[in-house]
Amino acid sequence: MSIILQIKDLKKYFPITKGVILKKTLGYVKAVDGVSFSIERGETFGLVGESGSGKSTIGRLIVGLLQPTSGSIFFDKVDLTKINKKEFQNIRRRMSMIFQDPFTSLDPRKNVMQIIAEPLIIHTDMERKKREEIVYQLLERVGLRQEDAFKYPHQFSGGQRQRIAIARALTLSPDLIIADEAVSALDVSVQAKIINILMSLQKDLNLTYLFIAHDLSVVCHISHKVGVMYLGKLVEVGSKSAIFQDPLHPYTQALLEAVPVPDPNIMVAKGLMVLKGEIPSPINPPSGCRFHPRCPYATKRCTEEEPTLIDNGENHLAACHYTDEIKSKRKIIKQPLKDSA
Repeated sequence: MSIILQIKDLKKYFPITKGVILKKTLGYVKAVDGVSFSIERGETFGLVGESGSGKSTIGRLIVGLLQPTSGSIFFDKVDLTKINKKEFQNIRRRMSMIFQDPFTSLDPRKNVMQIIAEPLIIHTDMERKKREEIVYQLLERVGLRQEDAFKYPHQFSGGQRQRIAIARALTLSPDLIIADEAVSALDVSVQAKIINILMSLQKDLNLTYLFIAHDLSVVCHISHKVGVMYLGKLVEVGSKSAIFQDPLHPYTQALLEAVPVPDPNIMVAKGLMVLKGEIPSPINPPSGCRFHPRCPYATKRCTEEEPTLIDNGENHLAACHYTDEIKSKRKIIKQPLKDSA
């Protein structure tokens, strides 16, 4: 498969200023600090980590809601950081975003027809009748009725609103959809329905997903590859089976340890480690390995030397100085993973 999205050394620093008129920069919030990964066409790349790790910022950088401090974003071999506004708008129609909160991501003053048809109005000169036909088709595809087109967001449940958001994301037949915590605000039973819709759409339309989440069980169900972020950096990247059955970074192991496992068909990884403390401030991240203040395996080298992502075989990358030593100390009970659709 060909690579549709490639991120290279992406950084986003938010300045901390003081003063109203003569603003003085006192420092920077390093939300994303040198992230690189790629996504192949037709696959789902799950991006996981604690709140504040920079996951959502990456999604907003890709679609142009934020401008990067440095680095490159290649979409279908075009560097989005080096094209003008008009060129970006032509490419932007090939990307869509599903936001976390279905209650605030839909305009309460517009009905469903207006919400879903808006991308067609902005990016095309399509006639009204044709736009309405497309909206009706999209509503049926996500499990809603045609008569729902003239209702307003407040008349729907949370799960129904997220279906509307998915329909809006599909309006221009995009190649890439960024789902930013798309199911985290929903009940568990509703989450399953939305995930099944996303997986069915991917199979039918050959969609590519960047699936941002903190729920590892959801990521395990939908993703083909997984990237684990901590304090603005990727600490581990690999296939779903590699990450969930053979985690190499202590942070990934801690995240897996925290996941309740009610289903015996899902991998059980116990006896790893319990994560303690809070994620440090991105304003002044720790020296060396950013995870070392919370890592039980940390040594003096970890406090002084920052590890880089190293391939441990089969494109399983981890940023840890002592991967082999840590791997020998832990005990993992492996069970079969459910395949993504």
